[in-house]
Amino acid sequence: MLGIEYVHRNISQKNWASFLVGEIFFVARLLISFLIPLAQKKLIDAASVDQLDFFDAKSITCLCLALGLGLVFIMYIQFTSRASGTAFTTMATRNFERMFAHRYSSEKKKDSSWYSAMILDETLRQTLDSTYTLAFFSVIQFIVILVIVGSWNISLVYIILAVDLVYLSLVIILSQKRKKDTELGKKGFLTLGPVVREGLGSMRAFHRFGDQNVLFSQIQSQFDYVTKYNIKSRIAVSTSDSLREISFSIIMICMVVASAEKISGGSMNTGSLVTIIAFIPQLLLPVRAVGDIFMVEAWVTPMKKIYLEEQKEYESNIPEKLSLPDLESAEILSMARISFSYEEGTAIDNITLRCDEGTATALLGLSGEGKSTIIRLMTGEEKPSSGQVLFCGVPMTGLPDPLQYAFINSYDQDTEILNADVLENILVGKELVAAANVDTIKKSLTGQFQTCIDLLNACVVSADREKPQKANAHLFRELGKKQYEKLRCILGLPLVSRLPAEQEAGLILGLLRTYPAEKIAATLAEAEFGRSYCVKETVDALIKITGIEHLAGRNLGEGGAGISGGERQRIAMARCLAKENWKLLIIDEPFTSLDALAEEELSQVLRTYTRGKMLLLVTHKLNLVPLLADQIVLLNQGGIAARGTHAGLLNSNELYASLWKAFLAQRA
Repeated sequence: MLGIEYVHRNISQKNWASFLVGEIFFVARLLISFLIPLAQKKLIDAASVDQLDFFDAKSITCLCLALGLGLVFIMYIQFTSRASGTAFTTMATRNFERMFAHRYSSEKKKDSSWYSAMILDETLRQTLDSTYTLAFFSVIQFIVILVIVGSWNISLVYIILAVDLVYLSLVIILSQKRKKDTELGKKGFLTLGPVVREGLGSMRAFHRFGDQNVLFSQIQSQFDYVTKYNIKSRIAVSTSDSLREISFSIIMICMVVASAEKISGGSMNTGSLVTIIAFIPQLLLPVRAVGDIFMVEAWVTPMKKIYLEEQKEYESNIPEKLSLPDLESAEILSMARISFSYEEGTAIDNITLRCDEGTATALLGLSGEGKSTIIRLMTGEEKPSSGQVLFCGVPMTGLPDPLQYAFINSYDQDTEILNADVLENILVGKELVAAANVDTIKKSLTGQFQTCIDLLNACVVSADREKPQKANAHLFRELGKKQYEKLRCILGLPLVSRLPAEQEAGLILGLLRTYPAEKIAATLAEAEFGRSYCVKETVDALIKITGIEHLAGRNLGEGGAGISGGERQRIAMARCLAKENWKLLIIDEPFTSLDALAEEELSQVLRTYTRGKMLLLVTHKLNLVPLLADQIVLLNQGGIAARGTHAGLLNSNELYASLWKAFLAQRA
C-alpha cells in the first residue's frame, strides 16, 4: 500500500473523509452483492415447490436488493469521483509548490516540460480506487461463501482454493514484470516532453539549414521507446484479465461437474447450484483484488519514487537553521576562502572577496574562469566545497530562499517574458502603491509579523511550562493556522503542504530563540514589502526612461515573441530597478541586444537608480566597466589574479591590458 500511503499524506482531511464515505457505500455494495444470490436461491427454491407471483415477498426482496445495489453504486461513484478529483488538484498543487521551489539550475537541467509532465501525471490518484477496500472485505466475504458452499459440497472448496492460488501466483509474477516495464516507460515519457519542446524550438533552424528527417527520426525514436514499454505494461494487465476469465470458466465447469452427482442424488438442489454459480465472481474477487493491488503498486511505484526524490530535493533547499540578515551591516557580501569543483574538475579555488555597501565591483576574466560559478555561489544556487559565503553577516546557507530573493536583485540576459502587457511584466504579480503610502504599508506588515511572532512565542512558553518535549508539537499545530500564511511564505515554508513536524517546528523554534521578536518582524516586513509591492511613481518613471511606453496595453507574446531583443532588455532593466529594498544587485552580461548608443543610455539609467547600493558586474563588454564599476576583480585559472581600478589595472596588469586591447580592436 505504498501508493495510497503517499496519497494519504498529500491530501486534506476533508478530502480523505469524502473518500472514506465513498468507501462505506462501496462496502454496502459488496454486502448487497453478497445477499442477492442468497435471496435468489430462496426465490428459486420457493418457485420449485410453490406458485409465485411478481408481488411475492421473495420477489420484492430481490427487486429491492437490485434497486439498492444501483442506488448505492451511484452514491459510491459520486463520493469517490469528488474525492479523486480533489485529490488530483491537491496533489498537483503541492507538487507544483515543491517543484516551483527547486533551484533554477535544477529546472534548467530537467527542462520545464519534464516538470509539467510530473505535475499533470494522474498515476498516483488511481490509488484512490477501491482496490484496497475491495481486497479486505472480499476476503471476509470469500470465507463466508466458502463456509456456505462447503456445507453443500466440500469438494468445491478445494477446487476454488486451488484455482485461486494458481491465479494469484501468476498475477504476482506479472506484476513484477509490469513494474519494470512501467519504470522504463515512465522515464521515457518524462523525457519525451523536453525532446518535443526542443524539436519545436529548433524548427526554424531545421527548416532553413538542416535535414528535418533527422529531427523526425529522433522524435519517432523517443515515441517508439515509450510506446514499447507501455505496450509491455498493458500486456501484463491484459494477461492478468485473461487469467481471470479463464479462472472463471474453470471454476464454473468444475462446480457443475462436481455438483452433478449430488443434484441427481437429491442431496443438493438446483437452487444451490445456481447460487454457487452466481457466487463465482465473488469467489474470484479476493485473489483478483489482491492481484490488482500488486498491479496497481507496480504501476504507481516508479512515479512515487520520482515524486519522493523531488520532494527530498525541495526539502534539502530549506536551511537546517534559519538566519536573518543584518540589514544595517556595511559588509553586504563576503566570500572567505571559497572553493568549488564540478565533476570534470575544479572551477574556483581559494577565493576571498568582500563587497561593501555603496561599492560597484566588476568580476572579469576569460570564459571558463569561474565567473558564473561565483554568481551561483553568491545567490545560493550552488554550495561551496569549502569556505563560506556571508550575506549581511550571516551564512548564505541559513537564509531561506524568499529572503535571498528579496534582498539580492538580479539583472541578466536570460529574461523571462510573460504573455501579458509591459506593466504586468515589470510587476510580476506585485502590487502598485503610491510613494506616500510606503511607510504605512511597512508599518502594517511589521505589525502583522509582530503579532505572529508574539503568538508563537506565547505558544512555546506555554508548551515549555507544561512539558518541554511537547513544544515542537504545540508549535507545529499553531503554525498550521491560516493566519501564519504570510510568515510561512517569507520564511520559505510550504503553504499547501507541510514539512515533517520536527523539521518545521524546529526551524521556527530556533528562529524565535536566536533573534528578538522586533528584529524578526522588522526584517521580514522589509523583505515582504520588496517581494509584494512596487512604488507607482518609480515604475512610471522607469517605463518612460527605459523607452518602453509604446508597449503599454498589449500582450508581448509567449516568451516575448512579440517584442525585439532590445525591448526585452529594457523590460528586464525596468523590472529589476522597480524592485524595492534590495541590498545587492548582480548584473550578468547586460545589454546583449543593444547598440552602443542604447548601452550608453541604459548604463546611465542603471547608475542613477543604483547609486549608493552594492553592484556586482559580470560582462565581456569592457566599455561598461569604467561606466558602472569602481573596482575590478580579475580572475585567472580559478583564482583572483588582480584587484584594482580600471585605470590602475590597465597600467599594471598585463592580462587586463590585453583584454582591453582585444575588446577595443573588436569594436573598431
